[in-house]
Amino acid sequence: MPDWWIALGLAAAVFAVYAQTRGFPFIGFDDPEFVVNNLNIRSGLTLASLKWAFTTGYAANWFPLTWISYMLGIKLYGFESGWHHFTNVLLHAANAMLLFAVLRRATNARWRSAFVALLFAIHPLHVEAVAWISERREVLSGLFWLIAIWFYFDYVKNRRTFIYVLLLAAFAGGLMSKPMIVTLPFALFLLDYWPLRRLSPATIVEKIPLFALALAGSVVTFIVQRHGGATASLGDFPFPIRVENAIVSYGAYAIQFLWPANLAVLYPYSGEIAGRAALAAVMLLAITAWVIAQRRARPYLFTGWFWFGGTLIPVIGLVQVGVQSRADRYMYIPLIGLGIMLAWGLAEFAGRAAPILAIAACCAYAIVAWQTTGYWSSTVTLFRHAVEVTTDNWAALNVLSDALLNENRPRDAMPYIAETLRLRPNLPEARVNFAAALSKQGDFDGAAAQYRAALKLEPDNPDAQEGLGVVLTEQGQYAEALTNLVAAAKLQPADADAHYNLGRLYGLSGRPDLAAGEFIESVRLQPKNAAAHFNLGASYAAQEKFEPAIGEFNEALRLKPDYIAARFNLGSSLASLQRYDDAIAQFQEILRVQPDFEPASESLKKCMALKRQSK
Repeated sequence: MPDWWIALGLAAAVFAVYAQTRGFPFIGFDDPEFVVNNLNIRSGLTLASLKWAFTTGYAANWFPLTWISYMLGIKLYGFESGWHHFTNVLLHAANAMLLFAVLRRATNARWRSAFVALLFAIHPLHVEAVAWISERREVLSGLFWLIAIWFYFDYVKNRRTFIYVLLLAAFAGGLMSKPMIVTLPFALFLLDYWPLRRLSPATIVEKIPLFALALAGSVVTFIVQRHGGATASLGDFPFPIRVENAIVSYGAYAIQFLWPANLAVLYPYSGEIAGRAALAAVMLLAITAWVIAQRRARPYLFTGWFWFGGTLIPVIGLVQVGVQSRADRYMYIPLIGLGIMLAWGLAEFAGRAAPILAIAACCAYAIVAWQTTGYWSSTVTLFRHAVEVTTDNWAALNVLSDALLNENRPRDAMPYIAETLRLRPNLPEARVNFAAALSKQGDFDGAAAQYRAALKLEPDNPDAQEGLGVVLTEQGQYAEALTNLVAAAKLQPADADAHYNLGRLYGLSGRPDLAAGEFIESVRLQPKNAAAHFNLGASYAAQEKFEPAIGEFNEALRLKPDYIAARFNLGSSLASLQRYDDAIAQFQEILRVQPDFEPASESLKKCMALKRQSK
């Protein structure tokens, strides 16, 4: 069988597992911040956005090529989530095929290389990296990682300076996609040991430029994450606990490679793991000792095991970023090492049974991966699953609560909010969710109390400021509401809802000019929000600026054709400009859809009378 047939088979396996993501939405966790609400990439590829990509520390990250990939996607297919998912799937398929080519070239072992590539293609631990649009950085940096290794093999064979420059360029591209690949020079040493068998002092010298790039990437990443507040302090996560968590995580990754059960989008960080850390340490030390003892007879074990362990170091938690204890996506590149150990180990120890065992394992992994991918069909499904398969997962509970509230299901959210508060009573976000749930059920006094509790815990929490302002607006306490809504808009100037709610307050307070300014900003930030266009039109109409009001009402109707209030106000604005025929048409359309809409009936009669008088 030609190698290209195997490559096509790998791509087919990827699409068999992940084609379902073509119908999946954006996830309400990181996707809004990274893509949907990110104003810097909404315009697609422009000089301004390219400059931003290379200079920003947005979201406590520096990965300009990942930002550019989103910009290119928006330029090509807008905010259609399915195509953004499909881009991830294409990159993953390319990586699986390239991994096969790289291993085939280095080892000349066709079927073992194919098995490793197939594990890479369909392993459930890779679902998070592929099915999550926000994790484009994993699959994109993986592509550059494999391209760099291909160029390295070329350089080893030909010793051409131009090829080495391409190797450096590929490594730089990977660092600008996700800096986790700083371990590439170390991985190249492992490949020098096996399968290239060329490890010598000279191989250290030739990698000095690669180490220099890795050091630069590490420094930039640490500065950006530190400045962005993403790195946790030793007070939050003491170093001994970080070490224990790292040991447990190594063990968990290794076990879940063989038995990928109870995978979750968020794993809670627990400080009570000393016993598990001791067991994991014994297991890891035993495997390490065995691998070292076997290094001459079975060098693939040495390369595979230390590839797994070494490439995980940047994300193992010694420098804690975020609240998770570990993440499946971190295994995107480290899994290759375990795959090498399994593929060559089966071939040596299982003999003729190796192909059967390999096929059975891949079939099982593919089924689990397909099922795991299905959890990404919605934010609620994804985080409910995380809550079900983990213990005391306050972070997942909080996101699940928020997702249910966004679906206007406050009663369903309440049990998860209560559990979050039981685990983290001083979590401002949980208080905000509690307040939002009460507000949606009409308990404005209770909601206000919870928003104030959140602000006491975190005075600059924009969601609490905005939520309290909205509740006070509903209660008619406009003066106090104004303070909160102005604060929310200042804290989150790119939040369309903050400007919308402030504009609504100005409108209710009889200040249509100020309301129009806020609605203009809301529309700029969220151009497909029909309600924002309607309210901007109403603000213009209140100032007797009927021509721009008509434009906004028409846009609201284009976005939401059944928007009765927008059609009624459109008719009223047309009548104010004495365009009676057009106004009559709008009122008649309302009555056709809703015959008992009395304001439209009265306005229609009035318009018809004015039309007769004008003649």
